[in-house]
Order: sequence, then C-alpha cells, then structure tokens
Amino acid sequence: MIGDQAGNPQLKPERTSETEFGFDARVLHNRASVQLTYFTRKTSDGIVVMPIAPSSTSSSLFQYANGGSINNSGLEAVVTAQLADRNAIAWDLTVSASHGTNKINSLGPQSSIVIGNTRQVPGYPVSSLFFRSYTYNDANADGRIQASEVTVDTAFRSYGYQVPRDLVSISNGFDLLSRRLRVTALLDYKGGHSVFDASGAYLCQQFLSCPDESNPSATLAQQARSVANRYGSVVNGTTYTTAAGYVSNGRFWRLREVAATVTLPNTLSHKILRGDHATVTLGARNLHMWSNYSGVDPESNYGMGDLQNDFMTAAPPTYYTLRLNLHY
Repeated sequence: MIGDQAGNPQLKPERTSETEFGFDARVLHNRASVQLTYFTRKTSDGIVVMPIAPSSTSSSLFQYANGGSINNSGLEAVVTAQLADRNAIAWDLTVSASHGTNKINSLGPQSSIVIGNTRQVPGYPVSSLFFRSYTYNDANADGRIQASEVTVDTAFRSYGYQVPRDLVSISNGFDLLSRRLRVTALLDYKGGHSVFDASGAYLCQQFLSCPDESNPSATLAQQARSVANRYGSVVNGTTYTTAAGYVSNGRFWRLREVAATVTLPNTLSHKILRGDHATVTLGARNLHMWSNYSGVDPESNYGMGDLQNDFMTAAPPTYYTLRLNLHY
C-alpha cells in the first residue's frame, strides 16, 4: 500500500532518455557570456494511477502502475554581461529564459485519467485543463445576458498547459559609492499557461451577489461566464454547465525582489561591532505584478503542488527584511 493506493509488486522505476546540446560563448571582449541549450527527453514506463476493478475487494480502487510515455523538449538561454565596471559605479546584468513543451504519448491501457478539471490525455500536454466551451449572444440587445442567450457545448476541450511554459528572469546589480552600496533588482515573467480562477467560479455559482451578475457595469463576457457556470443550457433534457469562462491566461510580470546592501565603515564594524567588516541589507519581495489575470493573483495556490489552484487563497505577500551581517 502506498498512501491510500493499493500496492503493486510489479511497479518499476520510470526510464528517461535525453539528448542535449548547446554552446557557451564569450563576447564583447569577455564582458558578456551567452549559454544556449536545447534538450529533448522521452520518459517510458511512466508511473500513472490505474483503476482497479471493484471485484478485487481491495480497500482502494486505484494503484500506481507503469504505463505512461511522455515527450519533453525545451530551449534554455542565459546571458550575463558586465555593462559598466568603474570604481565609482558598476552594473552587471543576467537574463535567463526558457521555453518548454511536453506531450503524453501513452497511458497504457487507459484512454485518459480525470481528476476534477485536470486530465491526462494522450496527444495533449501533461495535466491539461479541460472544460466544456460555450458561446453567448445578447440577442435582444438589452445589455444583459439571459440563460437562453448562452449555449454550452456538450463535449470537453483542452484549455492547455497549467504549468508555465515560458520563464524569463532579469536580474540587475548596481555597485555605487565606490562599491560600498550594492542595489539589486529581480524581474520575473511566467507565461504560456492557463490558470483556473476557482474562487470566482465557486462564488458566482453559489451566491447571487456574484459581481458578474449583480454589478450593473459587468461586461457581457462577465455575465455570460457566470450564466454558463450557474445555469448552463439544456440539450435533450440534460443541463450542461461550464466554468470555462473563469480560465484565464496566466502570464504575468512581477517585480520579485529589490535589495540594497551597505558596507558599514570600518570604524563602526571594528570598534563598535567588534568584527572585521559588516554589511546591512534592506530587502523587499513581491513588490508589484502586471497581469490581465481575472482572479486574485496568477500565483495564488491553494495546494502545495506544481499546479496552480486559485481557490480562496491570498496573493503572495509583499514583505520586507532587514539583515545585519557580521564577519569576524
């Protein structure tokens, strides 16, 4: 037994083969370096969750088994440069970026694995979001979307990756006051993925005070997503609803961190602090975010896993630190 899963004595390790190539180069009279890497990876005997027949009398109807096959590929780049290097001022820059793709080739005997809105389906990315799509039309042009003006599809379709495919990090460092003050700033970008605003979908399904419907200035798109989520449409006597309208592009830029480190005068570090030298660092993290995400924050995460689950969760907090470093 593994956790709440039935044991499997035939379970084997996953096997991965990878091909990687790239190059490193020094340019601008060795003041800058460029690293570029491309990789392609195939995983076989992937460990997946398999259902067990109820007639097995097992305490769990699922177990881990080998059966998955996944392809991954990606491109990674790192550029570092010393843009200025003088006694009074220095400036160094590091830019790293990556783009990745993956696709499930096989799940063994299973056609798909469904856990909530997340599905593992051959031919699609790992842990894709799946929802029914919908359309709407303000047929009477009254500025309000009614249930009769929304049509929900009966079939599910993929809304893409949940894990960011595109990552960019830009780090700047400035040395000032004859190298006694160093200021650093880190800017992050994540994109190429979708985030499900589960908080908005839940609130607008359960409560009539949902702003998508109760707010007079709500757009037609906001009204339609709430109507599709709460009421849906009826096809052959069956009601189909969808929360697809609460899936947003998860891309964002975030000013991740800014810090300033001051080297204290020798008289202060020697005579008062009794050390060889001392520095004081004032830092701030998660200062600002630029995004069109419709929920609270594209990095809000209800769980501890890699997949975003924005359900009744606060945004990453902004916090400040003050640190004294003594060297003896």
